[in-house]
Amino acid sequence: MPGTITPHPAAYAILAVTMKTRSRKRWRSWARVASSRAVVAALLLALGGAHPAQAFNPAQRRYTVRDGLPQSQVYALIQDRDGFLWTGTATAGVARYDGRQWKAMGTESGLPTPFVEMLTTSPSGTLYVATTGGAAYLDGYRFQPMVTEGPFAGTAVSAILAVSDSEVWLGARTGLLLWQPSRQEQLTILSQ
Repeated sequence: MPGTITPHPAAYAILAVTMKTRSRKRWRSWARVASSRAVVAALLLALGGAHPAQAFNPAQRRYTVRDGLPQSQVYALIQDRDGFLWTGTATAGVARYDGRQWKAMGTESGLPTPFVEMLTTSPSGTLYVATTGGAAYLDGYRFQPMVTEGPFAGTAVSAILAVSDSEVWLGARTGLLLWQPSRQEQLTILSQ
């Protein structure tokens, strides 16, 4: 029959010992599947010259302080729409990787504290940062604080979601805050 795979006769002999209780029809079907998998594995070995599992491993690159990463403890990671890789670290703030080098941005760049909990971007591409001392957004080359007064000012923000640049949710131990820069008063949803 065209398009069918016929198992090698040796496969029938080997499987007969373990498959005595199965019906002959099910056994033949299983033998065809096993035989076709063996053929695929053999082809991969012959064509690739390596173990089949090695053919599917993507290239990996490890970045450390020696490569320019400002600190080795990375707590947040995101790629923006321009392709830059942003990392949030435990003691050195935020670092941007452009494919060649790292650029660190910490408290000297307006970040509330250097301990970054989370990073996110808005649909327009603005970078938002949650730190242990509050939240900020990147405006050009400087970070601007998001909440400067009220119960959320200076509070550790552990979660951040930018629905848009005019609607950003902040999550903290003190509650949940909807930050809207156009409003004078921020909407606190839950608080202790």
